[in-house]
Amino acid sequence: PGLQFGKAALVGRHGPDLGARLYQAGIDATFTAERFIADNGLAADHQRVGLAILAWSGTHLEAMEQELDEYREGGLTGRMLRSVAEVREELGSDFYPGGYVLEEAGRIHPGRYLASLAALAADVGVDLHTGTAAKRIDRDGPDRRVITDKGRIRSRAVLVATNGYTDAAAPYLRQRVMPIGSYIIATEPLSEELAASISPRDRTFFDSKAFLYYWHINAERRLIFGGRAAVLRVLALAAL
Repeated sequence: PGLQFGKAALVGRHGPDLGARLYQAGIDATFTAERFIADNGLAADHQRVGLAILAWSGTHLEAMEQELDEYREGGLTGRMLRSVAEVREELGSDFYPGGYVLEEAGRIHPGRYLASLAALAADVGVDLHTGTAAKRIDRDGPDRRVITDKGRIRSRAVLVATNGYTDAAAPYLRQRVMPIGSYIIATEPLSEELAASISPRDRTFFDSKAFLYYWHINAERRLIFGGRAAVLRVLALAAL
């Protein structure tokens, strides 16, 4: 739950009113997403299992007290992990000096979530065209024309939802949104004993360093483990 920045940072940047509302909106969005998945019966493997955020260092651990206090003020429940022994209750490792747990956090299967969204859109009459590349977006009076590799589409409005994968079709966005290299591996299915030793309470996890690691055990008892790439490598990929 929440945004990249904490409440104090958002208040410092945007003022006490807007900053506080932005912070709360980031938390509330989690519950909006949960209701949306439930109300529409999306087969996204959503589970509210809780998140353990692990301190990369003792200095990071000190800052986590304020982070957790802000989450609590926003309506979430959680607890600090102030020792390696408490971390052991959540994670089969002595590597991290501490951290904290947020109980309301959850996980979904992003591929199945996307497939369920597409099916929901098709059910209400959305005309879907996969494998069609948008080459350019032009103005045509009050309308827009999307030039694709299979023809032209005229529309009153165009929504570009490409995130870090924006290409030359939307040069304005391409100059302002860059991809962040983040890569995931999945193990073979683990034994029940090994899976339980890695994640005794079936949490999701990430740590607090800039190029963070994140992981969980999925329903097939596979360890899903990811991390971010170095900035220079990301910039090199973005230049391609």
